[in-house]
Amino acid sequence: LLHDIGKVRIPLSILDKPGALSAEERVQINKHPGYGAEILRRDGQFNDEVVDITLHHHELLDGSGYPDGLSGDQITDPVRIITVVDIYSALIDNRAYRDAVTPGEAYQILLDMGAKLDRDILGAFETIALTTRDPQPGMPPRLGQWPLNSPIASVGCVSDSVTHHFRRL
Repeated sequence: LLHDIGKVRIPLSILDKPGALSAEERVQINKHPGYGAEILRRDGQFNDEVVDITLHHHELLDGSGYPDGLSGDQITDPVRIITVVDIYSALIDNRAYRDAVTPGEAYQILLDMGAKLDRDILGAFETIALTTRDPQPGMPPRLGQWPLNSPIASVGCVSDSVTHHFRRL
């Protein structure tokens, strides 16, 4: 839910940009995990696992992620799960720079990422991804789109809506 809270420190002109980001803008976006971890640490009410998820949710198993370039066993299971859910959520949501894709297309994109994502987690996520109902055009994902007993109902679908709300404050 809080993994993208660091985006509150990224200018809206970058977050809502309709086209490709410049190299400088990409550097700014890539700082949001660190900003988020800093916000949660400073608050003092979040355990180390939540801070780890916030800091590392863009890490990929092959080491090509950010901010720390972690790979393989350096990435905890909760981070691996949130990474899959976060990418999926971003794909099925309309963005300023591209339209949403269907749940089936989003799941295929995840599969096509190969060794970047945990294959066991992707396998477990398949049923959730392929039973998701499409959101109304232009609307962020909502809890009712997923089976109520699915993990995404409590994590992924809320994350972008919350971040969207907080960055507007």
